[in-house]
Amino acid sequence: MTNYSDMLPRLPENYTFGLELEFTGGLTYYQTTQIIQNLIDKGVLREGWTVHYDSSVVDENQKGAEIVSPVLKDDEQTKRELEIITRIIKNYGGVMGAKTGGHIHYGVQCLGDDIHQIQNFFKLYTIFEPLLYKLSAGDLGYVRPGARDFAKPVQKGLNNVIDANINSYADLFSRIAANIGAIPTHYGPYRYYGLNFQRITEAIRKMPPKENIEEFMGKMLRGETIYDGKGNKLSPTIEMRFRNGSSSADEILRGVRLGGQMFVAAKDPCFDKMPIIKSLYRDSKKKNQILWTVTQENLNDPRYAGLTPMEIVEKKFADSRFGNGQIDKNTFLVFLGILYRTTPLDNTVTVENRMKLYELYKNSVQKTPTSRNTVYNSTRNNIRETLNTTRRYIEYLRNNQNSYRVPALRSA
Repeated sequence: MTNYSDMLPRLPENYTFGLELEFTGGLTYYQTTQIIQNLIDKGVLREGWTVHYDSSVVDENQKGAEIVSPVLKDDEQTKRELEIITRIIKNYGGVMGAKTGGHIHYGVQCLGDDIHQIQNFFKLYTIFEPLLYKLSAGDLGYVRPGARDFAKPVQKGLNNVIDANINSYADLFSRIAANIGAIPTHYGPYRYYGLNFQRITEAIRKMPPKENIEEFMGKMLRGETIYDGKGNKLSPTIEMRFRNGSSSADEILRGVRLGGQMFVAAKDPCFDKMPIIKSLYRDSKKKNQILWTVTQENLNDPRYAGLTPMEIVEKKFADSRFGNGQIDKNTFLVFLGILYRTTPLDNTVTVENRMKLYELYKNSVQKTPTSRNTVYNSTRNNIRETLNTTRRYIEYLRNNQNSYRVPALRSA
C-alpha cells in the first residue's frame, strides 16, 4: 500500500500540532474511553490521548465520539499511533461521514513572530482557501454540508488584515478579532470559522495584568512558555476546522503536512517578490467581492429564483467552495509549487510525485450534492439534530443508571 504522505517532507522539528478525530457509530463514548485508556496503560499510546462526548456526531444509539490527541510532532510515533486509532475506529464500525470533522490545531509558534510573515500566511491561505476545502474531503468525498456553518470561510475578513499597515501584535490580533469575530469565548459561535484564532485571543485575555502585551505576545509567537494571571501554563493554537473526518492515517498526515507547510512557505524571503503570488491574490480579492455581493444579474438568474438575498449569498458560497467537486489541476500544482519552492526536488516532492498526489486527490473527491436542504439550510438541520440527540442522551442516562459500566468488547 502506497503511503502518499511520504511524498511530502515532514514538518520542522519545532512545529507542533494536535488532532480532533470525530466519528459516528461503532463505539459509545464510554467504550472508546476504555479502549484508549487500555492502550495508554499498555504503553501502545502515549499519555494525553482523551475522548470527548459530542452530541453533534453520535447516532441514535449514542454511538460515536471525538478522540483528541496530546501535543504531537511529525514523526514516526505520531504516524504509528494514528494508524492504531483509525484502525480501531474502522474495526468497530465507526464512520467518518457528513457530521464529522478532522480538525487540526497548530502550535501558535508555527506563525512565527514576524508580523509581515504572518500576513504572508494569511495571504497564502486566502488565495487557496477554496482548494483547501476540497483537499479536505476525507472519507465523505466532498466538503461536508455543515462546513458552511461550522467552518465558515475567512477570506473576506482576512483581506482587511493582509492589506493593513500593521506595526504591533496588539493591532494585528485586534484586527483579526474585528474582521473574523475571534471573540475570546471558547464555546461561542465565533469559533466556527475554517481558520479559528480563538485559542490565541483566549490566551491574550488571560495575560497577567502587569505584563506588557507586546512582550507577552512576542513570547507566545516565538513558542516560549507563557502563563496566565494565576500561573497556569497556556498553550494557544491556530485551528484549521474545514477538514472532514478521515479514517486514513495517511490522509490525515497529508493534511497536517500541507497545512503546516503553508507556515513554512510564508517565511520564504522571496514570498513577496513572486509575481504569481501578487497575481493570485489580486484575482482572489476580485472573486471574493463577487461572491459576497448580490447583483441584479443574480436576482434575475433562474438558479436563484425564489431565494432571498442572503440565500443567494449562501448558494454562491456553496458553489465557490463545493462547486462540482472537481480539483483544478493547475491550481493544485501551483499550490504545491509555492509550498515547496525552496525544497530540493529530491525523492519526495518530485514532479512525478506531485502528479501522483493530484491524481489521488482528483479521484478521491466526488460530485458535491447541492440539495438546498443539505447545504443551504444546514444550520437549522444541525441545530435540530443536536437538540434531538441531546434529548435522547438524557433519556439514555435516565434509563441506564449504570451506564458508566462499559460493555465487554470483542478484540480489535
